[in-house]
Amino acid sequence: MTGRPAFPIAAVGCDYRVAPSRVRSKLVLDRPARQKLLGELKDLGAADGLVELATCNRNEWVVSSDRPDWAAQLLVAKMKATAGPTGRRLRLYVHTGREALEHLLYVSAGAKSLVTGERQIAGQLFSALELARKEGTSSRILNGLGTAAGRMLKLADDSGCRCRTGRGVHSLAVGALRQRFAQKKGKAKVAVVGLGSIGAKVLGLIENDPLFTALPCNRTVKTEDAGRVYPLERLDELLATVDAAVFCTGAQAQIAGPETFASKGKDSGLIVVDIGIPEQVIRDGLPPHVELIGLDDLTEGGTSCEIDDPSSATRLTRAVNAATDDFAHFCRVGSFGDILGTVRKGSLDIIYDKLPSVLEKHLSQMTSSSARKALEQELRGLVRQYESELLSTVKAITKTNTDKAT
Repeated sequence: MTGRPAFPIAAVGCDYRVAPSRVRSKLVLDRPARQKLLGELKDLGAADGLVELATCNRNEWVVSSDRPDWAAQLLVAKMKATAGPTGRRLRLYVHTGREALEHLLYVSAGAKSLVTGERQIAGQLFSALELARKEGTSSRILNGLGTAAGRMLKLADDSGCRCRTGRGVHSLAVGALRQRFAQKKGKAKVAVVGLGSIGAKVLGLIENDPLFTALPCNRTVKTEDAGRVYPLERLDELLATVDAAVFCTGAQAQIAGPETFASKGKDSGLIVVDIGIPEQVIRDGLPPHVELIGLDDLTEGGTSCEIDDPSSATRLTRAVNAATDDFAHFCRVGSFGDILGTVRKGSLDIIYDKLPSVLEKHLSQMTSSSARKALEQELRGLVRQYESELLSTVKAITKTNTDKAT
């Protein structure tokens, strides 16, 4: 147990600062690819769990491993190969151990996003962790990562150091459209293609903006939305009638190309904002009257955020440190999992099986049922006290070991 790292975790990836969206689009894995990657790592004894975090801002592969440095190097090689010819020049960031955990906690708080303090990244991390559980690629350590992130976010919210505004890539997309149509007479018609978590936010902003009229489009259309939401198979028809479109589906492949915009008249231009990862629109060969704005073209506006304040940043660091300490303790206690389980099983066996048998054998002549119950309760209390003292000792030992390791 002493050879196990205090933080058995590694994270490898790239974000908007080091790789364009075109490259990051190639790094999105589907379910078979995720399971194959984890299988390869398991065969090498390098990792026992994998989570993929793929968002508008970043692509990261996170693994639980007793050899995080080695696992990270394997991930670097695999990610560069997945990126194709450009992978050799890809400047990936590598985090292992405590540094990896702290990195992921700051990411979940939005502190490393294009839009500083965005709140949706936390939901995206939790969704990625849940997907890993459903697909069977998670692990005890990665499940604990979700708990640590949840604790950190609660502490951050309680101390008022997390952004409370609805900022995010969705707001940048709508902001870009506002700049283009600020001087337009009448409302601009905007198609919102994709109504997932990000698409719903885009749609909400556009519906409440006096500059625009929103026209939603989705792959699946609920019965109650028929007539209001365009089905994706009618996308060409929809694009021929609008002034702009925001693509934000969760499709794993591009869904629009030059032919998709062929019906749009050349006299009336079309502004297309693509905030999908992978990219939703094929760039090559687009008609000249189509202006494409991608993730790399969006820049953060001047909206202030709590997380930008120095005192808030200090409080966020405290929340991260507290969650990091808890996670380290969680990992150490896990080393004693079999021992604790045996102690708990033995205690329950004594309390609910052996104890009643002993009482029945030796106190059969006791006529007062209340006295028997009182004695039985007291004896159970002694067993529970012993169990509690033993568990407290184990926890104290693990905390001491964690403090020494960190």
